[in-house]
Amino acid sequence: MRKVELLTIEDQFQLSGVGLTLAPDFPVPKGWENILDVVTVVTPEGEVFDAVAQFNLTHFNFRSAEAGIDRQTVASSSVVAGCLEGASSHRRRIFASQSVRTSVLGEDFA
Repeated sequence: MRKVELLTIEDQFQLSGVGLTLAPDFPVPKGWENILDVVTVVTPEGEVFDAVAQFNLTHFNFRSAEAGIDRQTVASSSVVAGCLEGASSHRRRIFASQSVRTSVLGEDFA
C-alpha cells in the first residue's frame, strides 16, 4: 500500500492515560473516530521502519498565561498522534495510508 506524508515530529510529551504523544496536533474533523494503524517512520538519517500509531481525540485543559490573576482554565480538543514504539524523536517524518491522512487532515488535504 502506498503511503503519504502525514507529519514531521516537532515535539513529544507524555499525556496521562494516552502515553507518548507527538506534536503537532490536528483540529478535530467532523465525524472523527479514533484510529489505530501501522505507519512508516523515516528518520533524518534515512532509516525507514514501521510503527503502530494511534490517532485519538484528546481534551486539553491548561492555564492561560494571559488570563490574569484568576488563572482562567482554557479547554481545547484536538486529534493527537501517539506512537506505541520507535517513532519518537524530533524531525522524524510519519507516513500513513491515504485513508488515515484524509481522516486526520480532512477532505481538503486528500
